[in-house]
Amino acid sequence: MPNDPAPIRLNLELIDQAKGVVSAFGTRYATPPSPGESAAGTHFRHVVDHYRALLSGLASGRVDYYARARDPVLENDPEAMEEALSALESEIEALTGRVDEAIHVDTGGPDRGDGDAGWAPSSVRRELAFVLSHTLHHLATIAAIARTLDVALEGPVGMAHSTLVRQSAQGAPVGPED
Repeated sequence: MPNDPAPIRLNLELIDQAKGVVSAFGTRYATPPSPGESAAGTHFRHVVDHYRALLSGLASGRVDYYARARDPVLENDPEAMEEALSALESEIEALTGRVDEAIHVDTGGPDRGDGDAGWAPSSVRRELAFVLSHTLHHLATIAAIARTLDVALEGPVGMAHSTLVRQSAQGAPVGPED
């Protein structure tokens, strides 16, 4: 469906959920579950980096997920992260009407070299699907970190929309089992 708002809506729902998860961590946001492991804040920063790479690449039509800021403030400051997530919501909402726009994505990373080699054709819709899946993956990891740190989260976190719909249709409890 041309310019279907579903990719935008699903990303906005997930980012809204992420804001609630950031808030739930409170002072444990930057606490790793055990020595040598990444804290929830590190995963959130990584997610924001991918959204920002997508959004910043739209102006040129070239998205480079390898060129990320890796801002340590976002890893350690939950308030800064909540602000970053809110800003993403506004930018994603602005993509209404652009989901079928053609873009290119870097598939070669730092080894790409100059020229067009390593750039693959894509669309805003496809890349919204990618960042959605990528965010779900990291939210699932963050949910595991929350369980380790005894952080209570509301509802199922890190579960695909399709899984939740299927569980609901089957009359099964929605979300992971305790």
